[in-house]
Amino acid sequence: MVSTSKKKLIWALWLLVFPVGLWLTYRMYPPQISVDLVDILLFLCLAFFVAATPMLINGAPIFLLQWISLAVF
Repeated sequence: MVSTSKKKLIWALWLLVFPVGLWLTYRMYPPQISVDLVDILLFLCLAFFVAATPMLINGAPIFLLQWISLAVF
């Protein structure tokens, strides 16, 4: 068991370290973003198709949207 005072200390340290670390990471290693509109549109079309066609397994609809999202990111 962890005491409540230790939990508060851990949260306070996290609130101090995480935002500063995130900002420093962004400043020192900026992201290289190259947007290709055709790829985004193709993934959107694929996501719409998958959302419109659920699989029925034992009467329960199953969507594969999570797998499409995983492929996009």
